[in-house]
Amino acid sequence: MDALSKHINLNSEEAFREVFNSFYKPLVNYALTIVNNTNEAEDIVQELFVDVWNKTDEFNTIKKLKPYLYRSVRNRCLNFLRDASVKEKNISKLPDEDAFELPISHDIIKEEVYQQLQTVFNTLPTQCKKIYELSLSGMKASEIAEELSITVDTVKAHKKRAKKLMRERLGNLTYLLFILIG
Repeated sequence: MDALSKHINLNSEEAFREVFNSFYKPLVNYALTIVNNTNEAEDIVQELFVDVWNKTDEFNTIKKLKPYLYRSVRNRCLNFLRDASVKEKNISKLPDEDAFELPISHDIIKEEVYQQLQTVFNTLPTQCKKIYELSLSGMKASEIAEELSITVDTVKAHKKRAKKLMRERLGNLTYLLFILIG
C-alpha cells in the first residue's frame, strides 16, 4: 500500500489479497488488545474480511477502507465481549452451576496475560531488558550500576524506558495485569 489515497478495486482477488496481507496482522493485534484471546481475535478479523469481500463496492481507496476496518474490528470485539458477558450471566443463573464449565477460567486468562507480558518483555531493547530483569530479581539501582559498570542515573533511565515501552505495548492488558497481580 503506497499511499492512503491509492485507488483500489477489491473486486480484484489480487487487490483483496494485498489488502488482507497488509491489514490482517495489525487488525488481529488490535482485536487481541480488546478481547485478550488470540483465537477470537483471529475469528473476528477473518469474519470482517469475509464481509469486506462481500461489500467491495463501498471502498475505492485505502483511506476509506482503513478506518472502516479498525472501527469494525473494535465494534465486533465489543459485541463479542457483550455476548460473552451475557452468556456468562446466563450460565451463572443455572441451578446446577457446577455441572457447567465456563469457557475461560481465571487461570487461563492469567496465563495468557503472562504470555503476552513475556512476549512484550522480550521485545525490549537489550540493555533495558537486562536492567529490568536485575531489578525484578531484587537488586537495587546502585547494585545494578556497579555490576554493569554504568551510572545509577543510567540504570534509572533504562528502567523508566522499559516501563514506558511495556505500558505502551501492552495497551489494554496493563489494566488486566494489575488486576491479576493485585
